Amino acid sequence: MSFSRGNLRQYSPVSPPWSWMKSSSQSSAICSTSAAARLTKTPTVHALGDAGWRLVDSTLEVAFEVGRTTAGEQAADVRVRAVVPEDHEPLSALARIAYTRLIRSRYTADPRLPVERTGQLYAEWLLRGCAGTFADVVAVAEHRGRPVGFTTCKLDPALTRATGVGFAVDGIGAVDPASQGLRLQPAMLHWLAEWQRARGGRFRFGRVLINNYAMQRACLRCGAFITQGYHTYHGWRGGGDGP
Repeated sequence: MSFSRGNLRQYSPVSPPWSWMKSSSQSSAICSTSAAARLTKTPTVHALGDAGWRLVDSTLEVAFEVGRTTAGEQAADVRVRAVVPEDHEPLSALARIAYTRLIRSRYTADPRLPVERTGQLYAEWLLRGCAGTFADVVAVAEHRGRPVGFTTCKLDPALTRATGVGFAVDGIGAVDPASQGLRLQPAMLHWLAEWQRARGGRFRFGRVLINNYAMQRACLRCGAFITQGYHTYHGWRGGGDGP
C-alpha cells in the first residue's frame, strides 16, 4: 500500500489507547469521560461546548516516518536505551513531577481532578508502560549514568493489520528540568524510530500540546511532520462540568 503525508491523515488514531485511565479513574470514584475533536471539525467543537463539555487542551498530532528521523547532535555523556527495572522509581517520580508542575496536560487542566491524584495517574501510566501493559517499549535518556528522561511507545496492531503498514503511537514523555538543553527528546524520538524499524514499522504518531513549543521544536528537529490538530474535552457524570 502506498502512503503519502497527505493521505496519512485518514489513518491517524483519534486518540491514543488510554482506555485504562478511564477504569482507573472510576475505581477511585472519579467518573469522567473524554472526547477529541479535530480542529477543523467546527460543528463538533460547537456541539461539545453547547452540551457542557469542558475544553481541557489543544494538541498537534505529529508523525514520524522510519528512515526519515535524526537524533541530531548529542553530548558524549548522553545515551538512549530501553528502560530497566532500576529506572522505575526515578522515572515514575519524574512523571509525577513533570505532569503536575511542568506540563499542563488535560488532566492537570481539569479543576475537578485532584493534583495529587493526577500525579499518581501519570506515575502509574509510566510504570504500566515499563511493565509492558501500556507500552511495548520505553526509551530512556541517560546522562552521566543517570536516567533523566523517558518516552513511551506502543505498537498499533489493529491499524497495522488494516493498512498493511506498521504503525505505532507514542504515549507520555518527560525530561528532568536540570537536563533540558541537552536535546534529549530528539535523541529518544529517533531511537524509537530505529526500534520500530527493527520490527518492520513505518509510521509513528504522537501528540504535543499546542503551547509546548520546546517539544514541538524537538519533534521537528527529529524529522516529524504535523498531520492535524485536536481539541480535547472532559465530561463529568452526575452534573457539574459535564453532561
